[in-house]
Amino acid sequence: MGLQDFLVIDSAGTSGYHAGEAPDPRAVEVARDFGIDIAGLRSRPVNRRDYEIFDWMLAMDGNNLTVLERQKPLQSVVKLDKMTSWHPEAKGVDVPDPYYGSASDFAALVPLLVASSRGFLEHLFRSG
Repeated sequence: MGLQDFLVIDSAGTSGYHAGEAPDPRAVEVARDFGIDIAGLRSRPVNRRDYEIFDWMLAMDGNNLTVLERQKPLQSVVKLDKMTSWHPEAKGVDVPDPYYGSASDFAALVPLLVASSRGFLEHLFRSG
């Protein structure tokens, strides 16, 4: 969409269980199928600086949103919400965790995440 000059996007977890690890090979495979190379990424936990530098932090599910809300410093103005809050048909649903499934379970999430991302971007550009 040509937005790489306007947006900074990062990914972090609400726990440090996999800190420093590469993405799940199934996620790498699915992303590659869509022309996205995530193989070089490494897991990291959300930190205090994230609450200072980002305008938005989007959680994949309600549990992670609760953790982000609890960790949010009082002075932070970051907006927190679920990733699917802008999905046209699945507003606010939890994104299923495909970890215990197969590569097809990872791939099945792509339409949900793409529609949610498009809705979020439309929201951003409507809101200014």
